[in-house]
Amino acid sequence: MNTITQIECETASRQCTLGPNALSSIFHDNVIGDEMLSAGAFIMLLSEQLKNVYSFRKKKEEHEIVALLQESIMCLHQSRDVIFSTIMILESEPGKGCYADPRPTITEAWYLSMSSLVSFFYGENCPAPSLVSNTNINELLSDSCSVAILLLLFKRIGKANGKRTSSSNEGMNLDGPHTLAILQFIETILRTGLPRQILNDVGLKLSSKLPHLCLDIQPTTYVNVYEKMQRSMNISEIQKFHIGGASIAAALLRATSGGLPPWAVEGIPKLFSSLFVALGEDRNDFLFVMACSLELGIGSVGFGGVDAGTKLGGKFVGNLGDRAKGTYLAKVEEAGALNNGNGWRKLKVASKAICGGKKKQSGFNLKPSMTCWECDRV
Repeated sequence: MNTITQIECETASRQCTLGPNALSSIFHDNVIGDEMLSAGAFIMLLSEQLKNVYSFRKKKEEHEIVALLQESIMCLHQSRDVIFSTIMILESEPGKGCYADPRPTITEAWYLSMSSLVSFFYGENCPAPSLVSNTNINELLSDSCSVAILLLLFKRIGKANGKRTSSSNEGMNLDGPHTLAILQFIETILRTGLPRQILNDVGLKLSSKLPHLCLDIQPTTYVNVYEKMQRSMNISEIQKFHIGGASIAAALLRATSGGLPPWAVEGIPKLFSSLFVALGEDRNDFLFVMACSLELGIGSVGFGGVDAGTKLGGKFVGNLGDRAKGTYLAKVEEAGALNNGNGWRKLKVASKAICGGKKKQSGFNLKPSMTCWECDRV
């Protein structure tokens, strides 16, 4: 299974690297279509195996279940590097009539599998509790979360002559079911029993991947908001799990600024609510993380769609004044205090307001359906 996945990803990587004008004897509509298996189908097989093991958990001894699970986990762990390198290729999607981009379905398959992994081991009635602390599982989840954040940073935020700008360095198109899978995974992982550990790992990994990550809080911006913000702070003084949480929040603000389709933005309240849960429903921690998300940026070297010297949250967040920041953080504090559907919806409205408002004629499609994975055919 690893060999098949590696060959598929290496072939996809070569195809995407050749650029939008390249032809392909594999990745085109005559091969990839409703009657054929999509790229990433073999990744989905591993996810199906997890579901099958769960379905007959009462019929087998734990040691038998553990043996089956270890095999699937090892396959996923050994495949992760080649999968990540493929889906993070910066070349944009090919034009019409060229070839079908295999990265979206590979991404969808991976994040659906990761959501299954989370539900399996951190949901109710885990059939193999002895594997919960498995290092490979934790690495899979934290690496996947970090890559999800980086994918959201690939998109440039801005307009030119009323149209969305395009760039040769924006990676695959995120207007599809793979984005649903990514957001579903982020929501699921933030609500597990190990969120602080995940946030800490994400903070460490992003600090390593983005060595020029910077954050500078000035007390005048946050007067009377939170005790921790009453003095100047830089990124070296902030705990890694706060950086991980702030990175996720900044990515969500970037998504709201136009980085993701409008149908994806509608799910933002659940994601902010999940981040609140990940922080132990600590209102002060949540307020601090959200404040950091407004200031988190890139220093002298840019990454993906984030130019050097700009904020991860996008140009609208970068242009906010002190008063606007204070008003927004008051809404953050209110959402944490209410901690209900109404409070999170208000925060979504406030987030849209600071991220440029409603995006008209965005050029995005309607909300998609998930890919049909017929694993029984493989």
